[in-house]
Amino acid sequence: MASNSTSTVNGVHNDVSVANEFAKYFASVYYSSDVASEAVSGLNALRSQFKLEPTHNINVGCLINVESVNKCKQEVKLGKVSGPDGLIADLLLHAHPYLAVLLTAMFRGMVCHVQWAFRNGIIIPLVKKMDDLSSVGNYRAITFIPIISKQFDCIRLKICSDHWETDELQFGFKQELGCAIIIIIIIIYYYYYYYY
Repeated sequence: MASNSTSTVNGVHNDVSVANEFAKYFASVYYSSDVASEAVSGLNALRSQFKLEPTHNINVGCLINVESVNKCKQEVKLGKVSGPDGLIADLLLHAHPYLAVLLTAMFRGMVCHVQWAFRNGIIIPLVKKMDDLSSVGNYRAITFIPIISKQFDCIRLKICSDHWETDELQFGFKQELGCAIIIIIIIIYYYYYYYY
């Protein structure tokens, strides 16, 4: 079986040392918005300037219902790798319908009582360019999270979607929109064939 792994990364050779190199590197590039005190104080200043109430007073628990949980359950992508819980998306999709009732109760409880649920994930390095496999800077981190966490994120996205705005020129990571590179390619082909 072929492997795209390398035996030497950043000058270290054994598996444990290579794993530690990746752990150090990804920890150094990780940014937590929890510690962005400047951004938090700026947001608080805007709230006081415009006399806005903090949004955490809104009871979003009542917005989570069996229908929204079922809808998110139908949107899971099948055939994906499991997270640290060992569950795959196929199990959610083919589970008994009563699971939606139980998940609804759990998600409502999480909104009210557990703000940072499911913080664990499995991080693996994925190579960016095949030309230099020996540098940790040539890898990006992919995190596998629990499937129930993905469902909870889906619920939160649906609840908050009316309050989120993005620039109309943003194409990446937006539902029903492709990456801007597709538009650039179309424009290049159009002008190339039109003028030549």
